[in-house]
Amino acid sequence: MLLAPLKKSYRIFFLIVLSCLALLFACNLYVNIFSGKYLHDGTASVPHNKCGLILGTSKYLIGGGNNQYFDNRIKAAALLFHSGIIERIICSGDNLSDKHYNEPKAMSKALQQLGVPDSVILSDREGLSTR
Repeated sequence: MLLAPLKKSYRIFFLIVLSCLALLFACNLYVNIFSGKYLHDGTASVPHNKCGLILGTSKYLIGGGNNQYFDNRIKAAALLFHSGIIERIICSGDNLSDKHYNEPKAMSKALQQLGVPDSVILSDREGLSTR
């Protein structure tokens, strides 16, 4: 007698989990379908633009070591500039939360080390939120 309600609870739980997985899959599919034309694996398919935007992130990880997100964003922007795909680069990031922390300055310095001239780098010093 006690097993019937227990089986019903398992069935409801299973349906909820299955519904959540289906919703997650549908959302992922939606994003992939509508953003696919904006994603590129190489420079050949990237259209020419006047500006490229680098979203800010810390150069170093909290525990120490280089942040691969920072390094890869800088390398990609430099490659796009040197390939003639973008003419200018906007470095957007936090520089107000701490006087010793300046994402746009760190990005600009890293870009210059990869041969991007300072004259084509613009700093967005109020890029406190990606939104």
